[in-house]
Amino acid sequence: MKRFKTLLFIFVLLSSLSVLAQDGVSIGNWRTHMPYQNVIGVEKLGSKVYAATNYELFTYDTDDNSLQILNKINKLSDIGISKMKHNEFLDLLVVAYTNANIDLIDRQGNVFNMSDIKDKNILGRKTINNITFKGELAYFACGFGIVVFDLKKQEVKDTYYIGENGDAVNVADVAFYNGRIYASTDDGLLYAEEDSGTLADFSAWSFDNSPIYPHLVYNEMEVFAGKLLVSYATEAYDGDTLFVFDGQQWSHFDPSYTTDKREIRVVGNKLVVSCYSTIDVFDESFQRIDHLYNNDKAIRPNSTLLDTDGTYWFGDQRLGMIHARDSWNMEEIQPNGPYSKNVYALSTLGKHVWIATGGHAPNWSKLYSRDGVCHFDGRWWNNMNQRTIPYLNEENLTDFVCVATDPFDTTVTYVGTWGYGILKFQNDEFAGRFDNTNSSLEPWVQAPQYVMISGLAFDSHGNLWVANSGANNLLSVMDRNGQWRSYNLGGVNNGIDISVMMIDNNDYKWIIRRLGSDDKVIVFNENGTLDDISDDQVKSLRCVAGQGGISGSNVNCFAVDRNGYVWLGTDSGPCYFADTRKIFSESHYDASVVLVPRNDGTGQADPLFDEISVLSIAVDGNNHKWFGLETGVFEMSPDCKTQKLNFNTTNSPLPSNSVSSMVINDDGEVFFGTEAGVISYRGSATPGGPTNTDVVAYPNPVRPGYNGYVGIKGLVEDALVRITTVDGAFVTELIAE
Repeated sequence: MKRFKTLLFIFVLLSSLSVLAQDGVSIGNWRTHMPYQNVIGVEKLGSKVYAATNYELFTYDTDDNSLQILNKINKLSDIGISKMKHNEFLDLLVVAYTNANIDLIDRQGNVFNMSDIKDKNILGRKTINNITFKGELAYFACGFGIVVFDLKKQEVKDTYYIGENGDAVNVADVAFYNGRIYASTDDGLLYAEEDSGTLADFSAWSFDNSPIYPHLVYNEMEVFAGKLLVSYATEAYDGDTLFVFDGQQWSHFDPSYTTDKREIRVVGNKLVVSCYSTIDVFDESFQRIDHLYNNDKAIRPNSTLLDTDGTYWFGDQRLGMIHARDSWNMEEIQPNGPYSKNVYALSTLGKHVWIATGGHAPNWSKLYSRDGVCHFDGRWWNNMNQRTIPYLNEENLTDFVCVATDPFDTTVTYVGTWGYGILKFQNDEFAGRFDNTNSSLEPWVQAPQYVMISGLAFDSHGNLWVANSGANNLLSVMDRNGQWRSYNLGGVNNGIDISVMMIDNNDYKWIIRRLGSDDKVIVFNENGTLDDISDDQVKSLRCVAGQGGISGSNVNCFAVDRNGYVWLGTDSGPCYFADTRKIFSESHYDASVVLVPRNDGTGQADPLFDEISVLSIAVDGNNHKWFGLETGVFEMSPDCKTQKLNFNTTNSPLPSNSVSSMVINDDGEVFFGTEAGVISYRGSATPGGPTNTDVVAYPNPVRPGYNGYVGIKGLVEDALVRITTVDGAFVTELIAE
């Protein structure tokens, strides 16, 4: 009997289904897994406070204290937010994206998209830096000039190219003062008479030579108390300056007020300044009347809204959105999510998914990433990094690159670091560390202060194998008794840089070598005898016929399918080894490629994804292969000759087309790791054992009016399934595939 089970899904309309409900997302649906601790903008619309992150929005309803995530799956038109601002005249929220797309959100939560800037071919940088309102008109300060939108009509009213000779120029902000419209550029301020009627003519704009420093880059402008305020931000700490123009002359707001300023905002008759670690409030006499700080939380405000009840809502760089009554009463508000969008590697066991957020530089040196690892149990993310675990901060441990959970004790997970050996976690708590002082691990030959771990994997006996990059003995193993051993893979493999490691169904260890070597993959077999090196076998595979026959010139990833085939993702499509035992039993055993018929009457076929780089591979319970490319994701049939699904940023919520890591958990949920974060899609197949176990149907109950898929998990192949209503009435009979 084949040792797997599938999800049986049917199209039904029932009143209920009497089986245990399934947590998570339903078949064919998506959910994002984004970080929410860095809130870049805060606005209030009705009873809801909107918080913008770099990726999506979340809202907090002050009436019922509920949280809601808004993203490309359920509401928004895009991902990657650059600016958010509330238009009081029309009571609309304007959301600008990093690709210059724009959404409008009304009080009822309806979303209207304005993609004019995004869709138009534009000379210059297609970005939106800031938004200024004048009644129902919105002036977008863009990387090429100024675009005027009529928010009521939802259409572009005008575009101003105000650079020399009408060239594109980066505009950081726009302000209206004393009958003039001001634009802050990379070389100071430009202005024009507001009622000139020729603002689209570059000759109507003049350079303002009157500021104390005319050629500075002023990043933000506000009109307050009858004066124009401009903010100059520097890269240096404590070096920002506010300047004031009263219509006649310029002066410093306060020469000593040089703290880093992330936002200046006018709220009624008050000026609210979000600084590096404080929030300052000034009256119309420029006297400071409030000062928020919190030494315990170490706040880092990005954007601050002063509410009508005198409380503050501010977006913090690390703590999400905060509701503050004063410096001593602050409440953190944010949805649960991973700590970082960074994904170097994904790992899964059962329902659980881990993200290793680190990595290494292109030259294989350290990145010093402090984002740690993130663990998802199917419902909740836990984050382990220098902020949450004191030991990691005390030892300044960085660059977590690989994860393996013990299949015999799933409370235990090991994390490989690029420089500091292996960390052990139990129930998400730090439980130990292994390096060259207490194990067989060895330092990096080129930099002995570092112990580089590039791969972790358990074999069928529960032994933990470790790829120890840059060591003389590249492989180490810790057995079930905690005893360590290391293995030399031959002189040519001493002290070399290695990457990902995988163990196949024969317990062979597959290791990718650093790009640039003739040998692409090392395969090692200790023949099940950890202490007897006499029967060890090592084979190096190349992109040459008779020596491995790997496609292309470089290998990016591995996967093992349900038949035990080992698949390699290369820079020229995938290839596979059907019987890995032949690697050692035959002198010449090469990889095979999938030939896909053209079906054009010629009888010819082409290699699957020929000359296309395969970045990641995952295999689901139906033995379908999922390939992550630089152009999106493809789900292929078991023989890879038929395309089942294709996802990209155009036809799906996928945040980036480049999918560098991918895993499928036991619920059939496919997790895609991209440069823009993690998102998952609920597929229709799960792996399993030889018997019906923990049979679960979802959604459950099936509500009246439901018109979608119902999945049944936990069935063996070819199981007979009868579907009934809650009162036992027969509906249909099917066979699990």
